[in-house]
Amino acid sequence: MRFDATPNKVMTVLRARFKDTPSFASLLPMYNRILKMEENISAPAPEFEPTTARALLEQGTPLLQGSGTIPILEPMVDVWRQVCDLARDHLVGHTDRLEEMRDWVDEDRAAWVTAMSQYFRDGEVSAQSQEEKDILTFLLMHTWRPFLRGWATALAPLVDSSVWKQSRCPICGGQPDLAYLGQEAGERHLVCARCDTEYQYQRLGCPFCGNQDASTYGYYPDEEGVYRLYACGNCKRYLKVLDERQAGAERLLMVERIATIEMDISALQAGYRGA
Repeated sequence: MRFDATPNKVMTVLRARFKDTPSFASLLPMYNRILKMEENISAPAPEFEPTTARALLEQGTPLLQGSGTIPILEPMVDVWRQVCDLARDHLVGHTDRLEEMRDWVDEDRAAWVTAMSQYFRDGEVSAQSQEEKDILTFLLMHTWRPFLRGWATALAPLVDSSVWKQSRCPICGGQPDLAYLGQEAGERHLVCARCDTEYQYQRLGCPFCGNQDASTYGYYPDEEGVYRLYACGNCKRYLKVLDERQAGAERLLMVERIATIEMDISALQAGYRGA
């Protein structure tokens, strides 16, 4: 996967690209802490026989979704606390709520485990307000991510792209938040928002609802033609896409995900939602 870069390398590239953009540069310390935290976390991946893995994929079942109950590991508790701490330090105006979130894992472990399980199973969680949902999703996503990324790296050799034809991730079942068009044929590869797995998917149509109507599904390119923001009027979802034919050299997808945050902001302000 082209996410295999050290935090120092990622941050060096980001600082160089955005040294003249103060509003973006202010976000880099938080990303730096997240990347360094994730680098030091690992856990053994569930094991699959190749025949079992293939059978699951042929059934349309992501590997981790078909492995039975995914345990909520004790190390995840410590990661949750770390994520709450860095969010508290960088998300202005939410200090008190994030302190409460940090303590949640001790005061009501059963409810926390339920939320962790729901996020893994459904990719979203229930909350009383959209703001509360956004904060909770951020915390859950970054608690799960280092574990899912490690497992995805271990399980990737078991994924046969000729078998998997769905738009969700073949390993964890997550949805894509990024895609790229290959340098040679412009084929579309989706990138899982949760575990960073890259997998090929049909070029045409919305990966979230399948809409192929050009009147309600299209893209907005940047001035150089390197980036595209695809938006679907049917399901109101969006996807960021890097066109490698225009970008030239292969790029680090971890950098591209962070560097295109302005596209996320534009899409969200226009009423669309991502993964």
